[in-house]
Amino acid sequence: MLNAGHFNIFLLASFLVLTGCKTQSQQIDIGLNISLISKHNSIAYTEPYIAVNPIDSKNLVVGTIKIKDSGWESVVFCSNDAGKSWTERNLPIPDSVSRSGDPYLAYSDKGALYCTMLGSTQKGMGQLVFKSNDNGVSWSQSAWVSTKSKWMFDHSTVVIDNNQESPFYGNIYAASHVNYRDENSALLYAAFVSVSNDGGGHFFLEGIHGSTLQNMNNGDAVITSDGTIYFFYFLFMDNNGNWLDKHLLYVITSTDGGGTFSKPMLVSDEFTAYYPNSTIDRSSKFKDQIYVSWTYTKN
Repeated sequence: MLNAGHFNIFLLASFLVLTGCKTQSQQIDIGLNISLISKHNSIAYTEPYIAVNPIDSKNLVVGTIKIKDSGWESVVFCSNDAGKSWTERNLPIPDSVSRSGDPYLAYSDKGALYCTMLGSTQKGMGQLVFKSNDNGVSWSQSAWVSTKSKWMFDHSTVVIDNNQESPFYGNIYAASHVNYRDENSALLYAAFVSVSNDGGGHFFLEGIHGSTLQNMNNGDAVITSDGTIYFFYFLFMDNNGNWLDKHLLYVITSTDGGGTFSKPMLVSDEFTAYYPNSTIDRSSKFKDQIYVSWTYTKN
């Protein structure tokens, strides 16, 4: 457990966390596996991410990369019956986008659903943002976050400040990591974060944070009740393509709505996987405790 200011980060190097009860054991009921996708000989789906509507938990939406012979694209699957049945929905990806991927989903506390993804055009790479007001049935393109001709983006994510007591309530943060070259042509890696305060119509404060010479990849982000953002990323390879002896998990924080971020703080030097998952406790007893988990592997 790490103490980070006014809250604690718990490091959970496992997929399932069990909490005990002094008087009786707790039972977890697991339902039947449901197939979202029938078998396709020439189509594959990868890197799924699921979001649950905070107003109606029967509304589930999954974003995934659809790989076809003609290329990659991002699609979503929607369920209105708690996952018993699913329908594939296409996103209105512009014709100028030759390839899209890494879809990521987040609901606002009012039920608006946002999807960010990476897109490649002749001008370069960037993040697209889409919005749905009917649980993923129909979508409208909200914004382009950034298009840089010589930047390489990866692992798009989005997080929304749904804390009504936060001074940044309603802000939408689109994030990823980026590879770029500085004025001396040195290859650098950094976290990329941009902000919208108008429901996703426009994004600003596009900034790079935590620049390093070592290859990095990002996890997701969480926001505490006071509006502080915690963005996780990890280092795994040096600039020459050599794997690091230890993968290092870091967090950077912002207390001004994404305007600036802190220096990186080491969370763990025993990170063993890709894409850490973080979540935040909203209960009164453990309010604002942050939990970080990943798949643990041991040589």
